[in-house]
This record gives sequence, C-alpha cells and structure tokens, in this order.
Amino acid sequence: MAQQSPDYKMLFFEEQRRREEEQRRREVAERAQEEEQCRREEEQRRRENAEQAQEKAEEKTRKTSLPEFLDACHNHLYSGLNRPDQCDVVDARRPCECEQQASVTNLC
Repeated sequence: MAQQSPDYKMLFFEEQRRREEEQRRREVAERAQEEEQCRREEEQRRRENAEQAQEKAEEKTRKTSLPEFLDACHNHLYSGLNRPDQCDVVDARRPCECEQQASVTNLC
C-alpha cells in the first residue's frame, strides 16, 4: 500500500486564502468600530452644541437684575461721551472731532 503524500501546494493556497479572509474580516470589523466611534463622537458634539445653544437662550431670556440693568444703562448712555482731556488737538486751524461730539462739560 502506497501512501500518498498530501498536496502541499493546495494546502498552502488554502491556508493563504484562509488568512486573507481572516484579515479582511478583521479590517471590516475595525472599520465598523471606527465608524461607530465617529458616530458616537458626532452625537456627543451635537448634544454639547444643543446644550450650549439652550444655555445661551436661557441667558438671553432670563430676568435682568437691578445691578445688571443699571450697569447696562450706564455703559450705553456714557459710551458716546468724551472727557475734554481725551481730545488731542493736532492742528489749531482744524478743530478736533471731540469738540463736535457731546462731552461731559457740554452737558453740565
């Protein structure tokens, strides 16, 4: 009885094909995992943006306290006024722009 030796070439190609298939499966699984991670990160960013928008909306619509109101009035009313010492006269023939604007001394 003659024992036949296995076909090594065929075994080699089968093993190679099996390894390639396993490599493809791993790559597909890694890609799916990366895509899932990206989806989770995107969802997290969306949630954070929505929370920030909600906080901004709440900040805009909340009731203003008296000190905040008075501070805003002060800043708005006095932002256009100039003190006389802030004006620099460059040329005596040309009046400074500050003289044409309302100033603290003109209002008194």
